[in-house]
Amino acid sequence: MNELLKRVLSLSLSGSLVILLLALCRPLLRTRLSRRWQSYIWLVAVVRLLLPAAPAVSPIGALFQDRPPAAVQLEADGASAPVTPAETAMPSGARGPAPQSAGERLLDHLWLIWLGIALALLLRKLTLYQSFVRYVRAGQEAVSQVERLDALAEIGAEIGVRRPVELAVNRAVSSPLLVGLLRPCIVLPGADLPDADFRYTVLHELAHWRRGDMLCKQLVQIAVCLHWFNPLVWWMAREMDRACELACDEAVLRRLAAPERRAYGDTLLRAMEAGCGCKSAPGAVPLSGGAKLLKERLDAIMTFRQRPKYLTALSLALAAVLTVGAAAAGAYTGPAGQIALPAVIAAKRPGRTPDRSRPDPAAQAERFYEAGSLPLFAAVFGDLDGDSQRAWLERLYDGGDFLFFSTAVRSLEEGSPLLADFAERAYADGSPAWFSALAGCMDRAALEDWLDRALGDGDFAFQSTLFHLLDKDEELETLEKELDRQLAAEYAAHGVTLDGKNRWYRGELVRIFLDLQPDSAFYCLDINPKGTVDLKIVRENGAIQAVTEMTRAEAAELLDDWMDGDGKEPGPDQDAAAGVWDWDWD
Repeated sequence: MNELLKRVLSLSLSGSLVILLLALCRPLLRTRLSRRWQSYIWLVAVVRLLLPAAPAVSPIGALFQDRPPAAVQLEADGASAPVTPAETAMPSGARGPAPQSAGERLLDHLWLIWLGIALALLLRKLTLYQSFVRYVRAGQEAVSQVERLDALAEIGAEIGVRRPVELAVNRAVSSPLLVGLLRPCIVLPGADLPDADFRYTVLHELAHWRRGDMLCKQLVQIAVCLHWFNPLVWWMAREMDRACELACDEAVLRRLAAPERRAYGDTLLRAMEAGCGCKSAPGAVPLSGGAKLLKERLDAIMTFRQRPKYLTALSLALAAVLTVGAAAAGAYTGPAGQIALPAVIAAKRPGRTPDRSRPDPAAQAERFYEAGSLPLFAAVFGDLDGDSQRAWLERLYDGGDFLFFSTAVRSLEEGSPLLADFAERAYADGSPAWFSALAGCMDRAALEDWLDRALGDGDFAFQSTLFHLLDKDEELETLEKELDRQLAAEYAAHGVTLDGKNRWYRGELVRIFLDLQPDSAFYCLDINPKGTVDLKIVRENGAIQAVTEMTRAEAAELLDDWMDGDGKEPGPDQDAAAGVWDWDWD
């Protein structure tokens, strides 16, 4: 049998054991683990199906090993292979392999059938997804309502989404959905959603993005294509879709009060009625689903409750046990004569030392990083020594590669001093997102210590991150209200007052209100087209130093950059409002 097919079959068998174990445990875990962990734990099976890494000796690998030739076995014991009388009678050069039977020839070429179907299936899924995305983007119109865009930005900041997400409308789609792995975009079927439905829809889709569900769906589709012959893999893909939606609902419900949860369920019903349960392309994340899944989601909404904290530790322990078990089951890694036997033979020969040659983890990490292979990089990062791990983390941090940095951090051993060292660095640099990646690997006691420090320093961004990681939603809400109150008082002290949603300055309605952080990232940007004055807050060491009026050119440049449109300089006969707002909105 072909070596490649052996590896695939061994991975499929090893992954099937994990899938069966999870299927048997599902009734027990359904009411005990959070939906988030019920979703994430399937990734152990996905990694086992895709990652061809295993111990040199493993149960699954042994099933696919050919019996070593007698000559090799005797050489291991220090003896020479015997020569049979039949062999001595053969002429020189006549000794050779026996001719293959028809069945053996078929087995040797069976991999071509597997590969052909796998490539055809993968090509079909890629084509379907790309065609679907082109179809959606071709008919979509960017949302230009300032209120909607502000709401999207606020919700994204609320749940910790740092990357800009586009917002568009396409009346040809049947349900709100999230598309684009590199350029995420929330596509709505209409622009006339009520404010509550809009908030719940955006919360749901941004929760998908923050959880990395789109990437997980792509990995699952690859596993399905490679293991198309395994019905358990197809079943696992359906179960992961179901668990993904339930976990996303749970993430939204944790942020909603009891009355809002029922309203969220009503939003799902309306999306279902509008979409008729239609399916989207593989890789897209729609809001609605099938009727059976919708019923389960609504039941979960009605019975939602916060899980005890100790269940998180139980979930981690279960995931660790399952991961160790999957690794121990192993997979076929190559012929025994090439991988396992040389070390055994060398160990048994007098005066010979075992051949301990293995791939260099440092070289593998470099190769996998250059190839952009996140799972393989994560697999070898834990094998690096402490100095190499520190060098890699410094390289990723200084290079701004957040995705690989957060993956490397999760591969560190529990209690690694690198966590504390880089957390100190991120805190000193004022980088809550990088700090969050590190803090997510800390125990609760360490998080509480960091929260005390952030509260003492008055750093709201880090307080917000830590309150979220500690599930202290009430304290976070109180903190946000206090910050709003302090901020309003600070603005009022410099002549800027807030009346509802309108800001006033010296009796004039403010059109553009811009408050920058010291590093020039947006702290607050409000735009009211009815206003007549454009203001910019000047800060130093976090404190307001002055309130200045922006020039017409500054306002035009700001709005042009923010809207990513074709801004036009106001002409000599145009007023400021006409000049700044004269855009081609398409």
